[in-house]
Amino acid sequence: MIRQTITIMIAFISILFAQELKFVGFISSPGGPHKGDRFGTYVAYAGDINGDGYGDMLVCADGKFSQEPNYPGKVYVYLGGKKLNDKPYMVLRGQAPGDRFGASAAWVGDINDDGIDDFAVGAPKCDSGGTDAGRVYIFYGGKKLDSIPDIVIDGKKVNGWFGSSIAGGLDINGDNKPDLLIGAQYGGPGVTGEVYVYLGGMGFDKAALTLRGENTVDGFGARVAMLGDVTGDSVADFAVSAIYYDLETAKNVGKVYVYKGGSIISKEPAVTYIGKLRDENLGYVICSPGDVNNDGYDDIMVGAPGGAIGSYGAVYIFPGGKTLKSE
Repeated sequence: MIRQTITIMIAFISILFAQELKFVGFISSPGGPHKGDRFGTYVAYAGDINGDGYGDMLVCADGKFSQEPNYPGKVYVYLGGKKLNDKPYMVLRGQAPGDRFGASAAWVGDINDDGIDDFAVGAPKCDSGGTDAGRVYIFYGGKKLDSIPDIVIDGKKVNGWFGSSIAGGLDINGDNKPDLLIGAQYGGPGVTGEVYVYLGGMGFDKAALTLRGENTVDGFGARVAMLGDVTGDSVADFAVSAIYYDLETAKNVGKVYVYKGGSIISKEPAVTYIGKLRDENLGYVICSPGDVNNDGYDDIMVGAPGGAIGSYGAVYIFPGGKTLKSE
């Protein structure tokens, strides 16, 4: 069984790399946080957004429970270097109180083709397109950074939470341009949740493809992830989770949908993984750890905070391959 193999694999990885890990630094909330700001709500690699050869970081404080008056959410931008600087280079703020700016953030590759990485931030409860329709801000990188977004994409469905999740930076249709995924976990007819696929070079006025969840309030699009090449065809693949997906016998088990990249992207997933336990929330986190078993295919790592008997939580690694298997 894959899940038994995963336990052994994770233990092996821990032993193999434990001695190589080195503590680099500690970042605390600057300026005296208010209770409920949730500094560290989300952290993301931003790419090299100032072109100095070092990777940069985003630390989000979406303020879901903030007691600071009129708190819109913040994102702290930290620049990489030979030594970690625990003071942010700049702080980005949301538009209005309660927007939850910083609920998601991601490296999106070089969107404007200037040779420097760009990044995006989600504000899923922004009201610009309607109450809680959501919004995503894209910031171009450059030698001089500023806090003014270069592209703004508004959700179009009231209470849709556009910007619940963001992933980008990889090419999923083989045209050598970075593509972008944006989740709206309460979007779509029947509140099934939706994911919007924007292909590089085609603009952001309309998504090239819209994926939709199966059932009401599945939370489809709560998480999206670029996976790398898990099928070995030299094109990146991607995944979407519906963390509140139900079985007849158990609620909120969660479900992960893996989609194959290519010149034509099908709305049908190549494979799905379904949780088995109540409140497992399979897919709460999704990523590719790379090729962990050295078989030439990138693999898929999925978190389930309510997984395992007793809700201790679990992490599953599913192997890549020409044919993906659900079990």
